Amino acid sequence: MVHIASRGRETAKSRRRQANQKVAAKGSAGSSREFAKDRHALARGVKSAMKSSRLSIDALAARTGIARAIIEAIERAQPSKAVTFGVLQRLARGLGVPIAALVGGASRPDRKARRRWSQSE
Repeated sequence: MVHIASRGRETAKSRRRQANQKVAAKGSAGSSREFAKDRHALARGVKSAMKSSRLSIDALAARTGIARAIIEAIERAQPSKAVTFGVLQRLARGLGVPIAALVGGASRPDRKARRRWSQSE
């Protein structure tokens, strides 16, 4: 009889484990979708700021010290571990916009920041 009871517990445990795995899978899928939306918002923000600042990828890379490949990956909304908060700060400073403008907030480029960058070159 003990054997049957333990078998019942195992079945209940396995059902709980499967349910937890389904919940975890749904949560991670939702998170990856959210990250994809964030990457696309960042790509739009960077492209828009580059266009309004009239900067090419090469000019932005030279101005910020960020590798051209990383800027290209951001523009294409590709996942990259190289896109850190520090990279976003340097991009925003180089483009003369606040970080919020790069990730979806609406803002015009800061002319003073653009002037500072052009004077430092």
